[in-house]
Amino acid sequence: MTKIGITGNPGVGKHTISKLLSKKMDLAIVDINNIIISNNTFIKKNDLAIDIDIDIQKLRQLMRNELLKKK
Repeated sequence: MTKIGITGNPGVGKHTISKLLSKKMDLAIVDINNIIISNNTFIKKNDLAIDIDIDIQKLRQLMRNELLKKK
């Protein structure tokens, strides 16, 4: 199974290119941001949306589970 990871700074077009590749190569998109938010895998340090800590251990397990589902 083909898996492609796309990373980069905010606003560089990661979601745009992901959608294009997904359509062209018939691949599923696994959005880490959605996994983090839907599984409450973060702790806000204050009221700023950008000032959060992510539970990396929990995220790692969630990603493993998610990628296994996509086979």
